[in-house]
Amino acid sequence: RIEVIRGQAARILAMREGRAATERYELWGTDVNTVIEAPETDVITGVASQWDYVLGFNLTIPGLDDVRVRRAIAYAIDRDEIIKIARLGWGTPTWSVIPEAFYPLYYSEKGRFPEHDVDKANQILDEAGYLDVDGDGIREFPGDPNKELKFDMMVLSWDDISVDAGAAIAQELKKIGIEIEVAITDDAVMYPALYALPRNYRMYEMSHGFGPVPDHVWYRMHSVNDIDWGDNCYGLHSDEMDRALDEFMRATSLEDRKRAAEKVQVLATELIPYIPLFLSDDTHAIRKEWVNYTLLPGGPFTSYNRLTMLYIYNAEMMPAATETPSPTPAATPAPAPGVNWALVGGLAVVALIVGIGVGFVLTKKR
Repeated sequence: RIEVIRGQAARILAMREGRAATERYELWGTDVNTVIEAPETDVITGVASQWDYVLGFNLTIPGLDDVRVRRAIAYAIDRDEIIKIARLGWGTPTWSVIPEAFYPLYYSEKGRFPEHDVDKANQILDEAGYLDVDGDGIREFPGDPNKELKFDMMVLSWDDISVDAGAAIAQELKKIGIEIEVAITDDAVMYPALYALPRNYRMYEMSHGFGPVPDHVWYRMHSVNDIDWGDNCYGLHSDEMDRALDEFMRATSLEDRKRAAEKVQVLATELIPYIPLFLSDDTHAIRKEWVNYTLLPGGPFTSYNRLTMLYIYNAEMMPAATETPSPTPAATPAPAPGVNWALVGGLAVVALIVGIGVGFVLTKKR
């Protein structure tokens, strides 16, 4: 049964009272200890979730259309600080558009975004001519002292992680003379602003989502996807990137695919349509009686982690195993073995499928 329960506190209460077993998304960092300490609930953790938080740019906006500004921003980003503020430490930094934490097979060190270096960021902007000519702490555009390097950044109102990460980024960019106004926006406003043409945003910070294979790079950065409601919401157009992405998607061998993936990652650090920030570590609340879930990247409850859906069960609803006693005289009958309910359930499903198939064949013969 799926039930909509609005608000993290309400969902935790529902789990504690037994009205719900778990929830779709991970806990906010502030609620992890609350769930751990509750006698009825537990927290499933240990892997990164599929939710990749990024800082994205509208490449048609003056200032953001200058890769030197985007590169300076990349140097100004302190991922550890952002994770500390937005997730209270429950996060994994992502240094590539195909991050090692989720796609170790395709990750390349050559496609790694730069480490945090405020001095380097300021040097890039100084050399590019973005100077604070009036001394108010905000840089101005080259040759235009009346135009400040100032942008608004959209964050998702219902995602506390997005809101807090946006606030952290604004503070970090202030150190290099870029003023950011954080716009806390409902998804009914934010998604059309990002994806519907003509796009109406400057910067955004939120999570997207990974699948089993890193084809997200093709959708996000190929020029054919710079369309109305296309995933290339940045407006990136690069023939070299398009070729690399096509090679990656069409590769017929693992080695060819890995080579193309490396090229995509390297080009992403040069073009910088968006900056990967972190993966939210999976912190799923669940009632303690639910056991036998599996841990895969993305967490135990995702659209492609079928193992948990197949094998998780409620331990309180299963009969207790009967312990086999020590050998007894022949006259005393041995206790019956415990019922393997998982096997019985599996056989029942198979029988149902076979029955439906036979019925279908008989119907066709008529």
